[in-house]
Amino acid sequence: MLRVRMVDWKLKHKVIFHIFVIGFISGSLLLLIFLNSVRKVVETLNSRKMVLVGALINDHIEHALSMERSPDLNPSLADIAATDAVDRVRILDTEGKVLHSSAKEETGTLVPAPDRLWLKTNMRDQAKAGSAGVKMRSMDESYMPIENRTECRRCHGGEERIIGILDVKFNMSGEAVVLGATRRLGLGVAVLTLILMTFVTYRLYARIIEKPLTRLMNHMRRVEEGDRSSRLTVTRKDEFGTLAQSFNAMTARLDEASLQAARHHDLQMEKAGHLASLGELAAGLAHEIKNPIAGIKGVAEVIGQQTPPDDPRREVFEEIRQQADRIHAIIQNLLYFSRPRELTLRRENPNACVQAALRMAEHQTEGKNIRFRFVPLADEVTVDLDSDKIQEVILNLVLNGIAAIDKEGEIAIVMKQTDGEIMIQVEDTGKGIPPEHLPLIFNPFFTTRKKGTGLGLSLCRQIVQAHGGTIAAESDPGRRTVFTVRLPAKQEGMNP
Repeated sequence: MLRVRMVDWKLKHKVIFHIFVIGFISGSLLLLIFLNSVRKVVETLNSRKMVLVGALINDHIEHALSMERSPDLNPSLADIAATDAVDRVRILDTEGKVLHSSAKEETGTLVPAPDRLWLKTNMRDQAKAGSAGVKMRSMDESYMPIENRTECRRCHGGEERIIGILDVKFNMSGEAVVLGATRRLGLGVAVLTLILMTFVTYRLYARIIEKPLTRLMNHMRRVEEGDRSSRLTVTRKDEFGTLAQSFNAMTARLDEASLQAARHHDLQMEKAGHLASLGELAAGLAHEIKNPIAGIKGVAEVIGQQTPPDDPRREVFEEIRQQADRIHAIIQNLLYFSRPRELTLRRENPNACVQAALRMAEHQTEGKNIRFRFVPLADEVTVDLDSDKIQEVILNLVLNGIAAIDKEGEIAIVMKQTDGEIMIQVEDTGKGIPPEHLPLIFNPFFTTRKKGTGLGLSLCRQIVQAHGGTIAAESDPGRRTVFTVRLPAKQEGMNP
């Protein structure tokens, strides 16, 4: 079954349809108001005719009474009915009996039961309440109560207020022709007005709305295809003119942003080339420096062991050995950063990696009062990971937390499992990271610590990304810092 939904229509069709509906409803209401006005005019004319007929009958009765003879109304009613404007004239009592009629054979008969019921409802009861006047039962038949006036009381007494009902049926053939022509004319005018309004609306829509919209869509399509120099000519001061100005401003900003992005991309590519060259250079230098440093460390250890404990030079040799260890660690980090080894993925429980890193970190608190809190995964989950590398990441994050705590604090490691990933949060209550430094902490060689190399967090990100995961940091300076590591995971026995 074919179903047409308005939401699938074009804007032009929606506008024309709604204008057509509004015009149809408005035209119908105006036509009904017009026809109702015509009906009221006819009713008013019939009411005046009814009054004239009543006046003629009253004059006949007064003339007959003035001649001191009983009035015979039937001939007078027949004379009135003989005119072109009237078909029938009757005088009824309040019960519906015909007292006098232009058709003499009706005298003394009762009108049909529906007519008597109508008379009772609309004439007799209302006349007794004093609210009855000329009533139209149809366009060609009207009723008017006959009041018991002073000159009538000689025959009818003074008990009844209404002594009869005048019933006149008018000849409406001429009026019917005029009314039919008026209805046809009104309907034709309404249809013509609706068609004209729809056509004018369509032309206005095409000129005022569709044309500028089409121009705007064409320019947007050109921008989408890569022509960022496309601009609209602003010739109007209405909403479409404002829209054209906004479009031109948007494309100008887009063009500028594209140029900035291109410049930024070129700069990043240049930096990447420099980093690659630096990595090659660092790797070569590291290999060249490792052996001399190892020799210096060995000599310092031997001399230190041969120096008496109370000799002041023993501390100098110990300092030389410690600085050699530090240089060795920096060189090792440079090697890892410039030439990271491939991951050795095995099915492991990530709880074990975190626990091993915590055991190593507990001995690096340097006399600080630091509490460790570990919340492992509740379920037995196995993940494809390089346990040594993940342990190195967690250890680095915990050591950073220890360095951020001055004297006393807490480091919490909370592990959670969600759909398709393992989340490891490392939170410390240290001094935090300033907001201006937060976007830079994962950049190589960026550090705010005097003894830092600026490679630790860069290596962490490198290792996590090699596992297909992410690492992020948030900090509340002076209160806490949280590092969140997310690793893709699946439970053992589940399909990939």
